[in-house]
Amino acid sequence: MESSRAHRLLAAGDRVLVAVSGGADSVALALLLGAAKERGLPLHLTLAHLDHGWRGARAAAADRTVVEGVADRLEAPLAVAAAPCPPARSEDDARRWR
Repeated sequence: MESSRAHRLLAAGDRVLVAVSGGADSVALALLLGAAKERGLPLHLTLAHLDHGWRGARAAAADRTVVEGVADRLEAPLAVAAAPCPPARSEDDARRWR
């Protein structure tokens, strides 16, 4: 938190949207920002979860469940988008869809 203040990365009242896939990196980022908020950095934190349609219904549901749990833990709003139809076929397609 001190580093973010020193480098002016985040400021009081900033709105921060965190894309959370359910994987370790994005969950860690969300939890880190949540901890900063709990320690006095007044952020408006929102989580977002996008299903690109690549992992199958069962895996996608498991990912979403993890992200919902993180959002609940942080008491943060969660925006969710279902897989596009047809599913994104490449990283470039996924970027355009997002």
